[in-house]
Amino acid sequence: MEGNRERGMMESADMSLRESIKAYDSFRAEYDDLARRAETYLNDPTISEGAKATLRTSLNAALACGDLFVGFGLPSTLSATVLKGVSKADKILKWMRVPLREKKEGDTSKLQVLDLTPDVKLRTSLGFQLLEICSAGFLPMRSLEGLMQMKHDIPRVWRAYKRIREIAAAKATISPEVQNAIDVFSSNEITV
Repeated sequence: MEGNRERGMMESADMSLRESIKAYDSFRAEYDDLARRAETYLNDPTISEGAKATLRTSLNAALACGDLFVGFGLPSTLSATVLKGVSKADKILKWMRVPLREKKEGDTSKLQVLDLTPDVKLRTSLGFQLLEICSAGFLPMRSLEGLMQMKHDIPRVWRAYKRIREIAAAKATISPEVQNAIDVFSSNEITV
């Protein structure tokens, strides 16, 4: 009796292990398919630029909301401006270190991702910070800087959206060979 009970427990454990492995394999196949599709989209430069613009806009909106609170706004916007200055300084220093013959146009700094308002000049950001410091943090100037950047980012997001729709439409298009096969089966009233 004891042996049958142990054998039953072993069989149920074996079944449970098989089901777990099947579930894992199914999950892995779905994950790999999702990763392949995401890679197709994110490797496109227009979509990548739009994704960065979306993230930048979200962070700028969060900073603008934080800037409405007197105690929190000034340090956060000041740190954003300092990061902007660091990324600009790194770009300038990198440009000065590289010999003239090796300079490439459009060569960017790795610290450029720290700049939440790349299309707004550093002088403008510093001017806004000066106004905010003079007002003791009561003027929420980060929202103006974020709006200036958003003017550049919304067209990028819109282009990325259009590109995503183009890629999705191209993937949804049925090839002529497949359409012919569908026509053959549908004319014979055979369901696929």
